[in-house]
This record gives sequence, structure tokens and C-alpha cells, in this order.
Amino acid sequence: MIKKIELNPGIDPLLINNLKGLRGQIFVIMYACWEYTIFNCLDRIQNEISSSNTSFNQLKTGILSTFLGPQFSSLEGTNSKKWNKRKEILLSSFPNDSAELNGYIDVSSGANIKMRQLTTIKECFDFPDPIIPNPRFRGRLDELIENRNAIAHGRISSSIVGSRYTYRDLGERLEDINELCLFFIQKTETYLDSQEYLK
Repeated sequence: MIKKIELNPGIDPLLINNLKGLRGQIFVIMYACWEYTIFNCLDRIQNEISSSNTSFNQLKTGILSTFLGPQFSSLEGTNSKKWNKRKEILLSSFPNDSAELNGYIDVSSGANIKMRQLTTIKECFDFPDPIIPNPRFRGRLDELIENRNAIAHGRISSSIVGSRYTYRDLGERLEDINELCLFFIQKTETYLDSQEYLK
């Protein structure tokens, strides 16, 4: 639709202004797709491991820290008893208890999924390198998140953001975000098929 409106020489000027806003909204939509992909892949990993009868002592350290997240959270506010509580957590989790989660653990701490969060995800799930297909995607993620946040938090209107891009520019960015999402989905499939979470 953006391409059709943009290439129409006799288009109504009011529609042109709406077109700028629409181009800006594409960043909000692309980010939603990116975040949805990451969260659903991680949820799938957690569910598969939880249902696999894998014991805690079989897990790599990173994924173990993820699966013990609820227990570690229970340490908050324990003050003088925290050292005993740490010991209880470790003793109660080994060697034969199955690693199970009752709900999704968000290792991104609720932040936008940018490189720092991807690095945390990589460490907490023991993903092998690389976490993105090419270093150039770092800039693409930064741009995506900056534009999405500027619009979503009201710092810049979507029409101002959209005025910076043509449909060709947006097409390139859409292809890149699609490639990032597909890469992470494939990484998840390989991770689960090869049981890369095991020691």
C-alpha cells in the first residue's frame, strides 16, 4: 500500500501526510514481530526442556541458572538467612530432580530485545555463537528499537519517523528483520534438536 500511494503522482496531499505516519508505524509492527519471535522461541525451549524429564545435573550452567530463576528470586528479602537459602536451593535441585518451570522466565528483564539482551539470552541458554547472522544487524536492531521507542513513547511522531524512509528503505529493513527472526527460529530448532542445553 505504501508503494502504491508513494508512486502515484496524482495522490491527495492529505494522503501523503498519512503515508508518512504509516511508514513510521512499520517500525512498531516490525519490532512487535521481532519480540514475538524471541519470546515464543524461548518459551518453546523452556517448555521442551520442562517436559523432557531432564534433571538439573544434566543442564549446562547457563540454562541451569535460567531454570533455577524462581528459586534464586526467593532469595530477595531473606537477609541473614540468604546463605542458608542458597545452600537449600542448590541441595534441593541436585542431582536427580527434573528441571521444570511453571511459567515463562523472562531473562531479558522486560527490556527491548537489542544486542545486550541477546547476549544475556545467549549466556542464559548456552546458545552457541553467533547470536545474529551478521554483525551489520546490530545497527539494524538499534535503528528498529530507537524508531519504535520514539513512536511508542511519544517522543517523535510516526509521521516524522516515516518521513525519513521510502518504501524501498522499509523493504530493506523488513527483509533484514525477517532474516533476523528466521535465524533465531532456526537457531532454536537446532538447539532443541541437538539438545545443546545438555552438558
